[in-house]
Amino acid sequence: MKKRMIIIIAAAVVVLAGIGAAIWIINPFAPKLPPNESIVKGNEEFESGDYRAAAKSFKDVLLTEPENTEASIKLAEAQSKLGNTKEARNALDTAAILKPTEKKIYDKMLEIYARENNAEDALLYIDGITEPAIRSEYIELIQDPNNEVFPVFGNTMGNIVNDGLLAYDGKKIFYSEPTDGYSLYSAEPDGSNKNKLVDGEIQSINVSGDHVYFVDKKKGYGIFSVKKDGSDYKRVKEVMATDLIVYGNKMLFVNWMDDCHVYKMNIDGGNSKRLQDNVTSEYIILRGSWLYYINREPSENFLYRISINGENNEPVNDVTTLFQCFAGDDLCFINWSDDGKVYKAGESSYVYQKLADERSGYLNSKNGILYYVNFTDGDKIYKIKPDGSGRNKINNDGCSNLFIAGDYLYYHNKSGGNRLYRVNLNGGGRKLIGY
Repeated sequence: MKKRMIIIIAAAVVVLAGIGAAIWIINPFAPKLPPNESIVKGNEEFESGDYRAAAKSFKDVLLTEPENTEASIKLAEAQSKLGNTKEARNALDTAAILKPTEKKIYDKMLEIYARENNAEDALLYIDGITEPAIRSEYIELIQDPNNEVFPVFGNTMGNIVNDGLLAYDGKKIFYSEPTDGYSLYSAEPDGSNKNKLVDGEIQSINVSGDHVYFVDKKKGYGIFSVKKDGSDYKRVKEVMATDLIVYGNKMLFVNWMDDCHVYKMNIDGGNSKRLQDNVTSEYIILRGSWLYYINREPSENFLYRISINGENNEPVNDVTTLFQCFAGDDLCFINWSDDGKVYKAGESSYVYQKLADERSGYLNSKNGILYYVNFTDGDKIYKIKPDGSGRNKINNDGCSNLFIAGDYLYYHNKSGGNRLYRVNLNGGGRKLIGY
């Protein structure tokens, strides 16, 4: 991605320089507006709907002021209005190389991707941002399925790795109701206004636009969709799937009909294909443009990662792994080679360290804090920071399957009939949500 951006700016600089030279040779005495006047003129042309003239005015500014961020963004807007998406992206790519800390540039690029519902290219673009802090911030933002900049993901990765039995769209929760055979329900976050949407044994819930996407174990682990109001229920794909991840107009899932190969397909079920021929897995999560997966081949279940374009497959650790989850920028996982202890991955392959010295599972995270079920302490929920500090027990229920929606932690209460409960992120406000 970075190489592509460098090539783009080099070409852009050559083109702009060439255009400027050509104009001067044709008429070196041609009157030329100052950059600030060209910006004003371009804005007026843009507002009047003359996007072609506006694009020319903003290009005039960039000939003498290539680092003028306002002109680059305005040029991108004009090109986008003209349907010239490639040219719009090129203008922003050039601006980002010249001013890599200018966040307005990245916001505008994400707007373009959002209009296309093109999450895949957006994720690859974000991973190409050269400033680590800004890149991390955008990854965190775009991972949140409820953000308003670019609603990419159908669920959080922490919820997905807990079988995706609950998702949140910023207004309502969509969940599998344990007391009704894990049928699909919607409700307010406090459990009020419950509405049964689909009968079945539902998992891998994702919410995208007006639709809920999910896997129905009762119907052979097929992929289905239904509108949020319960209408338009249909099968998306005849397949045995787990770990369904919806991102933009794409899906990723583990295909049990094909020896657990990871598949990618369009959100309507079309163009289904293997991500890579040698990637077979259980438990997958996306972080930026990287898919982190537990590799079934070899059978030791080591943690690997691969780009969503099917390239750069590489190992992360060499221990038996379960429940991988990011807490901020830190990749955490359960190390079953060390009796199920909580570990954190390092910055390079095969480097990792222990965070908690107790047998644990069901990882999830929020605001850089890792939450987990402590099997050694009667399946209670604990939280800890990735640096090992702040370890605290936050409840006294025997729990499984941790889900986070907004500022609340939801869980199945094994000591309460496996019903769905919630607490706030510090453990207070315990409340029954399900039936």
